[in-house]
Amino acid sequence: MFDIRKTEADINGCFVIRLLNRGLEFFRKLVPCSLKNSFILSNLDYLITAVCSLVFISSLFASSTVIGIFIWLSFALFLVKILLEDYRISVDFTDVLILVWFFAMFLSTAFASLLPQSLWGLSKMVTYLMFYCVMKHLISEDFRRGYYFIFLLCAVISFESLYVIHQNFVGVEEISGWQDTSHLNAEQVLTRVYGTLQPFNPNLLAGYLLSGFPILAGGFFSLLKVKRYRMSFVVLLMLVCCALGILFSGCRGAYVGLLVEFVVLFAVFSYFVWNDFRDKKYLKKVWIASVLISIFGVIFLVASSEALQARIMSIFAMREDSSNSFRMNVYQSSFRMFLDNFWVGIGIGNKVFREIYGLYMRSGFDALGAYSVFLETAVETGIIGLSTLLAFIGFMIVSAVKNLVAKIVSFSDKILFALILTGVVGMMTHGFVDTIWFRPQVQVLFWFMSALFVVVMNKNKEGKDVA
Repeated sequence: MFDIRKTEADINGCFVIRLLNRGLEFFRKLVPCSLKNSFILSNLDYLITAVCSLVFISSLFASSTVIGIFIWLSFALFLVKILLEDYRISVDFTDVLILVWFFAMFLSTAFASLLPQSLWGLSKMVTYLMFYCVMKHLISEDFRRGYYFIFLLCAVISFESLYVIHQNFVGVEEISGWQDTSHLNAEQVLTRVYGTLQPFNPNLLAGYLLSGFPILAGGFFSLLKVKRYRMSFVVLLMLVCCALGILFSGCRGAYVGLLVEFVVLFAVFSYFVWNDFRDKKYLKKVWIASVLISIFGVIFLVASSEALQARIMSIFAMREDSSNSFRMNVYQSSFRMFLDNFWVGIGIGNKVFREIYGLYMRSGFDALGAYSVFLETAVETGIIGLSTLLAFIGFMIVSAVKNLVAKIVSFSDKILFALILTGVVGMMTHGFVDTIWFRPQVQVLFWFMSALFVVVMNKNKEGKDVA
C-alpha cells in the first residue's frame, strides 16, 4: 500500500531540500544576534497573522491589487522569518501535488505564444501559492490560529451576508445583463444582489458565500462542542443568512453547489450522530428535526417567490435560456482550444484566454473565460495541468472522508475535515459551470482550506495511514 510518510521522508531527504536548509543555516550564521533577537522578529508571527487578517477583511471591499499587496507583504514577512529564525524547509505530500500543479503552469507559460500575458497570469497564481505557504506556516506553528481565522471569517462572511439581505429588500440597480428576462413577467424577474465585493458581480458574491458557508458551519459545530450555546446560535443565524444571500444572488451554479454542500453536511453529521454519539439518543431527534426544518424552510421560501422559481427552472431550460445558450457556445469553443493545445495549454490567465479565444469563438459570443474551472484549467495548462489539479482535489476529498470515519481522529479535527470536505466539494461543483477563480476573494478561501487540511492531516498521521 502507498505509504505517504515514507514518500514525504524521501522527498525531504532529497538533495534540493537538504541544500536549501544548509543554505539557510549558513545565512543565519552571518546575521548578528542582536538582529535575530529584536522585538519585531520575536513577534513576527503576530505581525504576519495581522496582515493575513487584513487579506480576509479587505476581500470585502478592496480591489484585487490591494488584496494582492497584503498577500505579498505577508509573504515578505514570512521570508524574513525563515531567513533569520531556526526554520527548516519541509514538504508534505499535498505540497508535492500543489507544486506539480504549479510546475504544469510554469511549463504552460514556457511554451505560451503570448509569453508576457502568460507571465502576468502566472504571477497571480504564484501570489496564491505564497498565501498558502504563509497560512500553512501560521497554523502549523500554533494550531489555535486555525480557529482564529475560522472565527474571523465567520465574522467577515456574516457581515457580507447581512449586507446582501439588506440589498435584497432595499433593492439594487442592475449594472449588467445578468439574466434572460425575455420570457419572464415582471414578478418573475429576480433582483440579483452583488454585495460589496469588487468588482460588483452576483456570481462572484455567490462563489464567495458558497465558500464561506461551510466555514460558518464549522464555526457553529465547534462552538456547540465547547458548549458556547449563545454564540453558536448567533453563528447558526448567520449560516441561514449566508444561504439566503446565495439564493438572492441568483447564481444558478451556486444553487447547485449549495444543494451539494447541504447533502455533504447532512451525510457527515448524520454519520457523527449515529456513530460518534450513538449513546445520546436525543441528538438524533434534534438532528432530524433540524434537517426537516431546513428542508421545509427552503421549500417555503422558494414556493413564496415566483422570481426564485423562475430562476431555478431556468437551469433546465438549456438552449431556450440565452445565458445557458451563451455558455454552451463558450464551452464548445473552449473545448476546441483545449484539443488544439492538448498537452501544455495556451498559457495562464484571462489575458491569454481573451487573445486566443478570438480565433475560436462563434461570432457574437465573446467571453472573459471558459466559465468552468476545470475547462479553464484544461485550456490554460493542458491535460498535464488538469490531471494534477484533479489529483490534488481528489486527494483532499478522499483523505478528508477517510479521516472522518477514522476512530482515532478527535471530534474537533473531524469537524475541520467536514468543513474542508464540504467547502472543496461545494466550490468545485460551482466551479464546474462558472469561472470562480479569476478573483482573489474566492481563491484565498480555497487556499486557507488547503493549508488547514495539510496541518490537520499532519496532526493525525501518527499511528495510521491516512490516504
